[in-house]
Amino acid sequence: MERADFAAWCAAVCRHIRYRPARAQAAAELMDHLTDHAAALEDAGAAPEEAARTALAAMGDAGEVGRALDRAHPPLLCASVALTRACAVLLSVAACLFLLPLLFLSAWDLLIYRPVRSIPREEIVRAAAGDTAARIGNKVVVVTDVVQTRDGTLSVCLLEFNVPPILNSFGFYGFQVRDGSGRTYLGGGQSSGSYFRRSIDSYRDFPPTDSVTLLYDEPGRACQFTIPLEEVGP
Repeated sequence: MERADFAAWCAAVCRHIRYRPARAQAAAELMDHLTDHAAALEDAGAAPEEAARTALAAMGDAGEVGRALDRAHPPLLCASVALTRACAVLLSVAACLFLLPLLFLSAWDLLIYRPVRSIPREEIVRAAAGDTAARIGNKVVVVTDVVQTRDGTLSVCLLEFNVPPILNSFGFYGFQVRDGSGRTYLGGGQSSGSYFRRSIDSYRDFPPTDSVTLLYDEPGRACQFTIPLEEVGP
């Protein structure tokens, strides 16, 4: 019988709590407290009904307890907290939906896509032996391929990324290229758009040479290095 009395008292308390989502937790905690108190009194020798009445009396008036709990759960504040949590979840989901395609594109650019594959191998007469990397501020630029074709076009393939990858950085528009005579060439090309950006810049009518010098020069950001080229046999 005491369980029914406890439940009725808890229900009377919860009617004063205006923020409905808090009622179930409040009722459960009050029920646990009453049950534990009554059990302790029974262990001390009290009869079950007497223990239940004493436990209820110790809790006080249901209306006063309910109003006190209502002040601890102001509806506007509780609703604001719930709304904030919901917005945080929605923003997290939106961020994941936005970033997921970019992550797939970044993986494609980093692991699979190589712009040099668009150039027929039989047209290549000179090529760099390996990769060359440069650090410009927080951006890393890797020259993955340098090839020259029969028509005199020099193609420079780049891989660019920031450290860390999600950090914003300055716009990078490629290198200038200098031949052995000191003449500088401005190129143009195409690029992908991801955290790991691949690009290919082409320089037409480039003279035959056994090395090229790549130049990048902006205030506070400058680098220069020479890449040897090797002849490619038929």
